[in-house]
Amino acid sequence: MTKQQLPGNCTINFAAVPNASFQVGVILDLDSVVGRVGLSSLSLALSDFYSANTNYSTKLVLHVRDFRGQVIDAAAAGIYTYSSTLVHFFLLYST
Repeated sequence: MTKQQLPGNCTINFAAVPNASFQVGVILDLDSVVGRVGLSSLSLALSDFYSANTNYSTKLVLHVRDFRGQVIDAAAAGIYTYSSTLVHFFLLYST
């Protein structure tokens, strides 16, 4: 798959930029079981995907931040991650 249709009539054409990376902000409570399992699951899923699809040149790059169970820290982590790495997408695990 080289083209991805997104909500809001946006399209990402991965074929246009070989070896591109897609920045993903991941905000987790790493002190919780859900956060630790979530991070492990994401890492394993990425590893499995790229092992099965060796010709896939676009890479997902995870920027993991710990919000330590505090909503304010989650917001701050999101703002910091967005401003420092210009992520394309955010993922938030919470209990």
